[in-house]
Amino acid sequence: MAKTLYRQLRESGYDRGDVLHFASELLTQVSAESQERPPLSDTR
Repeated sequence: MAKTLYRQLRESGYDRGDVLHFASELLTQVSAESQERPPLSDTR
């Protein structure tokens, strides 16, 4: 999924810095949400 998203962003004209900023923001959001909720069980 990550490789596909990266390719789509780059093909859409986003430069490397844009993608890094996006990734940083995504990690920030995931981290904040994980601190607010109890851990998810791995049911994959």
